[in-house]
Amino acid sequence: MSSLAALKEQIKQELAIVNAQELIDNSSDICANKCLFAPYSKNNDHCIDACLGNYLSAWNIVSKTYINRIKESNK
Repeated sequence: MSSLAALKEQIKQELAIVNAQELIDNSSDICANKCLFAPYSKNNDHCIDACLGNYLSAWNIVSKTYINRIKESNK
């Protein structure tokens, strides 16, 4: 592997890590603000689970759509 290819791969991996961290941070903030109330109760767990599931599903749809549009524009 050439040094340019290795650099591109390293950048791709670092971007993936940054994107994953951003996804975790955003979903945690959104779901915590939506579901956590003082005093904390076990009843909030269902809200958090549902919120995270919905957030990740929406993120997957947006991500797949974005990737498909990039592929279509490169044809």
